[in-house]
Amino acid sequence: MRVFAFLFLFPFLALSDVRVVAVGDLMPGSSYPSPRLLPEKKIEEISASINSLMPVADVRLFNLEGVLIDGGKPAKKVGKAYHFAIPTRYVKFIKGMGFNFASINNNHILDFGWEGLRNTIKVLDKNGIKWAGPKGKFGEFVVDGRRICVIAFGFINSDKFYSILNLSEAKKVIGDLKRKYDIIIVSFHGGKEGYERTTNQNEIFLNENRGNLLSFCRGVIDAGADLVIGHGPHLPRALELYKGKLIAYSLGNFFTYARFSIRGACGYAPMLYVVLDEEGNFKEGRIIPFKQVGAGIPVYDKNGETIRWMDKLTKLDFPTTPLRIERSGVIKVRDKATRR
Repeated sequence: MRVFAFLFLFPFLALSDVRVVAVGDLMPGSSYPSPRLLPEKKIEEISASINSLMPVADVRLFNLEGVLIDGGKPAKKVGKAYHFAIPTRYVKFIKGMGFNFASINNNHILDFGWEGLRNTIKVLDKNGIKWAGPKGKFGEFVVDGRRICVIAFGFINSDKFYSILNLSEAKKVIGDLKRKYDIIIVSFHGGKEGYERTTNQNEIFLNENRGNLLSFCRGVIDAGADLVIGHGPHLPRALELYKGKLIAYSLGNFFTYARFSIRGACGYAPMLYVVLDEEGNFKEGRIIPFKQVGAGIPVYDKNGETIRWMDKLTKLDFPTTPLRIERSGVIKVRDKATRR
């Protein structure tokens, strides 16, 4: 049923196209310091609902905002710092949502030290969810004989992870990968939390440099990336078409239960569907609007607030981008004759 619905929306899909679904931060409950968890029957229902609305796609990615672990000791100073310990059994619900790739390069992946990272990788591998995070580790997919690579960047201070703060290294690794893969997808975690605008400057939060997102995103595309997906500010940001490649500067939070603010735009939870042609150029796409309700449960937003929000920011921050976001959420490239 989902296949026919999206073929109707996008009747010109070709077999050689690459289809991508992406969301932002996912942290469906933490057992630390005290359990804040949904009943398993409820989270199973939520997973099924998300899956029913997810388009058929080759790569279906999210940012794992936390660690998959049962027990363990926090590695960060206990106090004001947040620690997210997602029960390992929750991976079945994440898989049930339809996702097949996890970005694990963010400021919470070491909440429980290297043991927590190793356990997260073990759980993801066991359940067939591909991932990228530590240096040299990439998600690999093959679609119609073409090799696709997904790489993750963050801003944590560790030489073990690729950083958005080291653009020269980022461009080099993307250039090297482009010689081996046909399509490069970049997932990154960065930006000032709670800030919706995208500008050409470093973003500082809690005295920490969280990157110049515009410089980073355009830089990796210059080096060979085909699609850039951002998360980190905890709310959605603008879209931009740069040299034919799509940049989503932030997809915000998608399923962040009990430990996050979901006020205003922080509760908007877009699911982005993107179609890339055989050269990796943006062909068309759609924003599927969700919002978080209650303590952070994603539900379909029939009013499309997320769509209007991202359309507004796209026009504000990138007024010359040729993208057109329709009220339905469909994203198209404007004809040159109609561009202003």
